[in-house]
Amino acid sequence: MMREWKHDCNITIKEEPYINNLSRFTVYQNDSLLGSFYPLHIDEMAFLIEELDKGACPVCEGWEEKMKDKCEWRKGDNNPFLETW
Repeated sequence: MMREWKHDCNITIKEEPYINNLSRFTVYQNDSLLGSFYPLHIDEMAFLIEELDKGACPVCEGWEEKMKDKCEWRKGDNNPFLETW
């Protein structure tokens, strides 16, 4: 079942099929596409879902670089988590 998370800040994240058992997470502001997150493996995908279920917003919480052309979110101090924006 693909999920969707909506925030009061007009951000919507949609879980979409990607490859194998992984999902990608596409981020919209109103109806404008901002970008997508591509987890590298199931554990990272589960962590992302857990954060979204807790109400995390990738835009409000700064999951994007200042240049807004790439997103990096690190799980721990040195583990690259997501890196496509």
